[in-house]
Amino acid sequence: MIRAIAQALRQYATFQGRTARREAWLFLGFFIVGNYLLVNATKLALVMENYAVAKPISFLSWLFFWSLILPMSALTARRLQDTGRSGVLTVLPTAAVLLVSVNERRLITQGYEALVPIFIVTAPIFLWFFYWLSRPGEPGTNAYGPPPGA
Repeated sequence: MIRAIAQALRQYATFQGRTARREAWLFLGFFIVGNYLLVNATKLALVMENYAVAKPISFLSWLFFWSLILPMSALTARRLQDTGRSGVLTVLPTAAVLLVSVNERRLITQGYEALVPIFIVTAPIFLWFFYWLSRPGEPGTNAYGPPPGA
């Protein structure tokens, strides 16, 4: 897992080429779980009215999110290209992640009920892309380059 995260960070803003399924899922899992844990740690500290703890956790949560959104987008583009799809399509899930994450932090004290309309809009996008990202890569060289690891 650490190797997959390190590889994604080494290709921080590389949108060309292809990425293997395993590497993509490990990094996306790290991004999703890390984001979830930090947002909910902030929420817990706010519920407990421990603002001295909530403030640095909130800062760390924003730092984590904004520092990893670009490599997450680049990795998603490379993964789509491995399946023969255009990396430009990454704009859709990246916009959905931004919409959910920014509003999740903005509405942190109101609970997840306030996010239901946002989840209704973004869920089909996430499901569609999770399906595409789960597909096997094209064997051999495609329009986006040689297969990962070649």
